[in-house]
Amino acid sequence: LPKKCLIRHWRFFRVRGAHMLQIHFIVRHAHHQIGGLTEEISTELQKRARVWLEKQAKIVQEKQKELGISDDLMSTEGLTPDMVIKLGEGGVKTRDDLADLAADELRELLGNDSMSMDEANAVIMKAREHWFADDAAQAQAAQM
Repeated sequence: LPKKCLIRHWRFFRVRGAHMLQIHFIVRHAHHQIGGLTEEISTELQKRARVWLEKQAKIVQEKQKELGISDDLMSTEGLTPDMVIKLGEGGVKTRDDLADLAADELRELLGNDSMSMDEANAVIMKAREHWFADDAAQAQAAQM
């Protein structure tokens, strides 16, 4: 592929602030709507985005292992992998550690601009859900 074409299309996405996952999705599903984007260029851009995403996933996994962050924290709804890594660096290693935080503490660890107070409360309540599910299961078992 002509490097000039790839660079031009790559810049098209980068200038618009697209994330690599968005680039992969856009190129895969809407390449025919972008002027001058051939199938060959589309395939190459998808490949580059996929390689970048895989590299980032590997970096996150290594950081998770290094910091001792639990899988349940990594899969907490409302948190990106980068946020979880920041939490791990701040001493929050498990879903229970997260559930013990107040919203202002969570925002302070992540940076106050990372989420609103309402979003922080929602993430913390999501982290606490398993506490209530465990209580409900115990109450149900006691009734039998």
